[in-house]
Amino acid sequence: MTVEESDADESIAAVAVGRPALLTDEVIDRILAAVKGHQRLEVAAEMGGVGRATLYGWLRAGARAKDHLANGGDPAALTVLERRCADLTASIENAMGLAEATAVHHIVRAGLRPSVETRRTTRCLGLVDGQPVYVDEVTTTERAPDPRALQWWLERRVPGYGQRTELTGANGGPVAIEFAARIEAVHAKIAAHQAAIAAQSKAQGE
Repeated sequence: MTVEESDADESIAAVAVGRPALLTDEVIDRILAAVKGHQRLEVAAEMGGVGRATLYGWLRAGARAKDHLANGGDPAALTVLERRCADLTASIENAMGLAEATAVHHIVRAGLRPSVETRRTTRCLGLVDGQPVYVDEVTTTERAPDPRALQWWLERRVPGYGQRTELTGANGGPVAIEFAARIEAVHAKIAAHQAAIAAQSKAQGE
């Protein structure tokens, strides 16, 4: 996960450690729900009811706490809030991975499988004894797979995929076409063959 740097001047201590009451279970649940819903971190912070700088401060504090533990640091040296920040950072990383996997799944599925669209409408058949009679109709439409979805995925998955390569000849000029005479001869043979077939069909018809 890449955490964007905040433009705020607040330090990690001021943001993450100075306001521990903000990092509640309810706030964490709201932030994770937003991230799983493919929202940006700024939007997730807003949905969690905290400022962007506050969320980034928690994530930076969590990243430092994780590095401390990964380097063999003593867990007891971390404060309760620092451990919660580390848990929040790990949870957001997992949520981002899940959101990405879900999005890729649907993109690839759209490129491989046909989609089925079902519409329900209500139509009035007329009046019976002065009362309108309605009937529910269901229309199902099957759409072919969309290859653009796979192309979009490949362009981002495979570096350079889909980029056009322009070929030029010497000194940037047009590409020299060799064997042009051969190509013209082949075209002439094809035309002669087609003419012979046409003449034979005409003779048989007579």
